[in-house]
Amino acid sequence: MALLGEIRLNEDISALISGDIIDDGTTTTTTTWSGNKINSDKQNTLVSATNIKTVNSETLLGSGNIVVAALASPTFTGLPVFPALKLTPQSSIPGSPVEGVIYYDDGTNQPTPAPYYYDGAVWNIMCKLKLVWDVHNFGGFWYDITDDLGLSKLSILQTNLAYSQRVISANNLEYFTKAEFKVLDVVRYGFGGNVANAATAGLLETGAGLDFENGGFYIMGWAGTAHYLVNRTLACQAEYALLQDPYDTVTKSVGGTWNFGLWSIALTSIDTKSGNCMFTVNYDGSALDSNVVKNNHEIYTLKETFGGIANVPTLVFYISNIYAGDVLDFVDLKYGWAVVRTALDYAETDIIDALTITDLDETAKSITAKNTSALTLTENTDVLIIEDIYLRVADQSATLRFMPVKTGTIEIHGEDWSE
Repeated sequence: MALLGEIRLNEDISALISGDIIDDGTTTTTTTWSGNKINSDKQNTLVSATNIKTVNSETLLGSGNIVVAALASPTFTGLPVFPALKLTPQSSIPGSPVEGVIYYDDGTNQPTPAPYYYDGAVWNIMCKLKLVWDVHNFGGFWYDITDDLGLSKLSILQTNLAYSQRVISANNLEYFTKAEFKVLDVVRYGFGGNVANAATAGLLETGAGLDFENGGFYIMGWAGTAHYLVNRTLACQAEYALLQDPYDTVTKSVGGTWNFGLWSIALTSIDTKSGNCMFTVNYDGSALDSNVVKNNHEIYTLKETFGGIANVPTLVFYISNIYAGDVLDFVDLKYGWAVVRTALDYAETDIIDALTITDLDETAKSITAKNTSALTLTENTDVLIIEDIYLRVADQSATLRFMPVKTGTIEIHGEDWSE
């Protein structure tokens, strides 16, 4: 049937209509709808903020236009600020760059930096947190990437530094380091970690309480260098002359010498039939062990009295291969390990440059040192901290900015401190 008359909005028409609704326009199409179908599909009355959203709490209903204002640029507070940093190399520091100027600016002018330096990101300390440099943000500290060793850290404990307060008070600059155990490469790679087999092949001092117990030794980062703990104690240490890369091989023929630091291994004979070689061990031009005979796949260990301590290993290497060439015979040497033959003694109250050892813990194998006198961070200066590590202060009077620097043939920087 046809629908005539009117239907009021929101009225339930399901009971009023049934059958066909005929379009009486130009088309002849007839659509069959039920009253329930029309009732369910109808558009309810629009109510602002109920079944239609608003814009900035303004209703969309009615006539006219809604003007949406342009968004203002966001303003952030409490974020780091990175003002221009200009750091001029100090020619008075041995080994520091002598050309170029090292600095960051606003990006409009990026000069070529002085050669051979590494620099971390600018550190902003608006929150006045304690600042710590370690092996992760200062490459000047010693770090063993193979075993992830190196626990040196330099901390500024006070939180009131600013351009108007440039003094690090006494006991507020702290250096901490700790020794860690490392397996000898000759044990790990040459003998698959088997200490007993390495000892049979010539590795000495592997017994309980000895330097190479469990096939390793204690190594500690001291500022920018690695130290060997003699007899596993902090009181007597030695710098390293050689920690040969485990994948490196030194090949020598008769008359050849293997030189590292003040050490020299002179090869005097090779017998490929017997599978042995003869050599002399020299240090600073003097023979320490002459006419040493070693077979293929054996370890050479030199023991000495060192720093008043007997039977200290000072040199280790491995005869990896003895073989005949087309003309000459050769020996491959691997896993070299050697120390500088100068004992370094440490004790509490010892003064090392600007720091004093305040705690030497043999049980934990750690050393803590602090500045017992105040340090002033004068602009455009390098302040010596310990050995070849300085705090380099930027030449800015209105902003205090500084970073640790390790000087030498290659100069290495850490993260900047910026107020």
